[in-house]
Formats: sequence, structure tokens, C-alpha cells
Amino acid sequence: MQQHRQVEAGKKQPVNSKSSIAHFKVCTRHGTRLSGTDQPNLDVTPCPEIITAQHRANRLLRRYTPQQLVLAHEVAVAAIPPWPASRAVIPHR
Repeated sequence: MQQHRQVEAGKKQPVNSKSSIAHFKVCTRHGTRLSGTDQPNLDVTPCPEIITAQHRANRLLRRYTPQQLVLAHEVAVAAIPPWPASRAVIPHR
């Protein structure tokens, strides 16, 4: 899956979606991913699920400490088996 960022007068350029978007901050009002000082902000309005995820992350951070959330993520990752690398190994029902 590739997302696109707005570049110069509406031209779009692919962006690698494999990067850890969980560590990005998104302005939910303007629909932009706030980048560091060395990169431009990205328009995420074509992907409303990113804005929804940021709303959920903000809600979690109001309710729990960052340490609690990191621990919960580590426990979940350990409890859930990894996704198969190939569709061929997924059993058919």
C-alpha cells in the first residue's frame, strides 16, 4: 500500500507506508502529518483512517501513561502470532 503526499501544485508522489507511522504526529484539524524540520508536512486527508488513528492515540494518551501504552503494545505483540510471509501458508477453510 502506498500513500501519496502533495508536492508542488497538486502533483502527488508515492510515500513508503512501511515506515512506522505510529511515531508521527498528525494535525487532525488540518489533516497533515507534522514532519521534522528537514522534511515537508504530508497531506493525509486522502487517508481518513490516519486521522482517526491519531484521535484514538490522543485519547489513549489522556487515559494512560506512555509507559503503560508501550508495555501494552509489547504484550500484544508477544501474544499475537506474526502474519504469514506468504499467502500459501494460510490454511483454507
